[in-house]
Amino acid sequence: MQSAIMRAVATLVISCPCAMGLAAPTAIMVGIGKLAKEGVLIKGGATLEKLAKTNLVVFDKTGTLTTGEFVLKKLNYYKESEEKIKQVILSLEQKSNHPIAESLVKALNKEVGPIYLQDVIEIKGKGVKGTDTEGNTYQLVSNNHAKTITTRELTSDLVLFNGTSVVAELWIKDQAKEDAEETIAWLKANGYKTMLLSGDNRKNCDEIARELYLNDYYYEKSPEEKLIIIEKLIKDYNVIMIGDGINDAPSLALAHVGISFGSATDIAISSSEVILVNKNLSALKTALIIGKQTYRTIIQNFFWALGYNLIAIPIAALGYLKPIVAAISMAFSDIIVIGNSILLRFKKGN
Repeated sequence: MQSAIMRAVATLVISCPCAMGLAAPTAIMVGIGKLAKEGVLIKGGATLEKLAKTNLVVFDKTGTLTTGEFVLKKLNYYKESEEKIKQVILSLEQKSNHPIAESLVKALNKEVGPIYLQDVIEIKGKGVKGTDTEGNTYQLVSNNHAKTITTRELTSDLVLFNGTSVVAELWIKDQAKEDAEETIAWLKANGYKTMLLSGDNRKNCDEIARELYLNDYYYEKSPEEKLIIIEKLIKDYNVIMIGDGINDAPSLALAHVGISFGSATDIAISSSEVILVNKNLSALKTALIIGKQTYRTIIQNFFWALGYNLIAIPIAALGYLKPIVAAISMAFSDIIVIGNSILLRFKKGN
């Protein structure tokens, strides 16, 4: 009778799932802390597992793959003076937080001052619209949206309308980020498919896609069209979406993992699960490496905890372990799991 009781006690002690309970939380805690030190903020532990399983990375272009600092290469103006055109553009773009708008405002502020415009609104994914004191309604829109206003053949990046009349065309240029090519090369070398999903025109998207050797690209896509594409992609891939603008927010929220930057718009940040504190794309590599390391550590912890129970429970049930020895071995199992999680902190990325 006493022997049976001792066996039962030892078996109960061994079967206590302490190590199983510690397997995931300890690794997640270390993984999130390690990412925070590298300038990557994670909104939830489950995101680490999703990062580990992703196989397609979709990028927005402006401000994500490119610097977001634009240069006005060429300005053609019609019917109105150059000064008036620049004043209108400045006044409209002051009301937008898009990277193109910020760059134009910065450049034009050195040349002209703004004029008063009323009822200025930002048309999501299309442009900015406002009315001056003389009743002229100006709108500065993307080339893609311009096609819905006029049948005139336009090759510029942005078009300024007064009503339905074209009064100016703007050609702009931005540069790929310094670490963009290296990051894309690393992603492709490690089995990730890369894709560009942008509202910019075909010419600009084609240039950046070729420069960075992206697998595929979409151009001139509205926020609604971006959402439809992401909806299709998530059926076949585990998708990361990276963007920083208002237009990207729906896609960021729908993707398996939405990633944005600390300098992004508030809605983009709130729609994302991962925030790269700096604008550096190299932090994406860090996030993916640590995500995989954390997920691998969780699997190792569960494997150890489950294996320990599968081996130790029959031994205890057969009477080969005393309760005190069972208690010590159970504590040792917990230490192994915790120690393996702590080791995650010192693992190097590659």
